[in-house]
Amino acid sequence: MAHIIKLNVGGSLFQTSKSTLIKFDGFFKTMLETEIPVVKDESGAIFIDRDPKYFLELTSGIVIMNILSKLSCSTEIKSIFVSENKR
Repeated sequence: MAHIIKLNVGGSLFQTSKSTLIKFDGFFKTMLETEIPVVKDESGAIFIDRDPKYFLELTSGIVIMNILSKLSCSTEIKSIFVSENKR
């Protein structure tokens, strides 16, 4: 069973798996795999002081990149898929 991470992004609550957030190097992987202190809200969700408007798109992009990394199709097909989903 996946470890569920609860995030409070600018007052909007999100839940996703830890494996999704740490798949690629960056902010979330550093936050979740190091001893860097994180701010939590009163419910225990990790608080991220950013506009939630774009957060869903960001996490969807992470999921898409995770799927693409597992596909055995050509780089050209992957780039077409990515560019189509950016619109």
